[in-house]
Amino acid sequence: MKLTAGGILLVMMATLSSGCATPTYQSPKPAPALTLSEAERQQGKALHYRLAQQQRLNRVSWPLLKASTDLCPDKIRPALGFQYANSHSFAPSDAQQTDTKQPASERDAAIREFKLGEVLQVMAVVPGSGADLAGIKTGDKLIKLGEQSLPTGRTALLEAPEILRQQLADLKPDQTIEVTLYRNGQTLTRPLKPQTLCDYPVKRLPSEQINAYADHYSVAITDGMLAFATNEDDLALVIAHELAHNLLDHIPATARNTLLGGALDLLLISQGILSPGAFSLGGSVHFSKAFESEADYLALYLLARAGYDLEGRAEFWRRLSNSRPSHILSETGSTHPGNAERYVRMQAAIAEIRLKQQRKEALVPNTIKP
Repeated sequence: MKLTAGGILLVMMATLSSGCATPTYQSPKPAPALTLSEAERQQGKALHYRLAQQQRLNRVSWPLLKASTDLCPDKIRPALGFQYANSHSFAPSDAQQTDTKQPASERDAAIREFKLGEVLQVMAVVPGSGADLAGIKTGDKLIKLGEQSLPTGRTALLEAPEILRQQLADLKPDQTIEVTLYRNGQTLTRPLKPQTLCDYPVKRLPSEQINAYADHYSVAITDGMLAFATNEDDLALVIAHELAHNLLDHIPATARNTLLGGALDLLLISQGILSPGAFSLGGSVHFSKAFESEADYLALYLLARAGYDLEGRAEFWRRLSNSRPSHILSETGSTHPGNAERYVRMQAAIAEIRLKQQRKEALVPNTIKP
């Protein structure tokens, strides 16, 4: 008898079912309602965690971005110092959420946890920012900026940034702008003075890797790095390093080196010499170690300018080597110096900065002499 494809599948399933190992002990089976309730509780905690991590990044990066504006004169922005959202900032439920055995959507959790609605609401305020100094608080509902009413509903998150940009662009230096708020049943007006920052937003990246990235437009810090850099000064060092890459235009410089190497590969191929990307790869890593050392160096100056403590900052590399011993010395072909070299270089740079501070000299990095 010839089995059909369906018959073969049934035989395979029966064989697998009879041959598989089965559990020995019977654990208590929870009531579906309890599991659903716990899922919603965990979803709420996850939302609070994500908001807290972004708040931490904003809090630590604000002084660095503020103290670096002379190094990014063509890429600055006025900033108010608060985050905002409404119920449409979060993922909606699927269809009408008809399956009561599924947990509520992220949007439902946000509405429940933060009391969000159609109106834009302040989710966090950066300490020391214009919003903080103006007395704006978490939970305030945003009604107007200057004479412009702020949007509500589904499109508010698309329209509000442009309104803020236009309103702030018209301000003269040291000029304030009035923010109209709704708080505890009262309408309030607060004069708010924006602060100027380098326009390199610092964002959280959901990844367990201990890492951070710069892309010439922003800085991304992974969850893994946020967990590793428990000390605020260490987190500031990581942010300052990536910010330095952006300030020094290292990303486009690396791209140019890669293109130059690729051009050499093509030239060799045109002459009948096989070059499987060797020069392109070489171009991508050419000066990369020097770029990393330069970013480490500038990062320390950025920290000092922003008022962060330099004491013990080099210890970051020793701690990182505990979990990454292969990074103690730089491996052949690596794009980064070894952690031992970075530690020693950093100690020397800190001594240099402290001497300048004692002499009350400008905190400007030393340039390479021709």
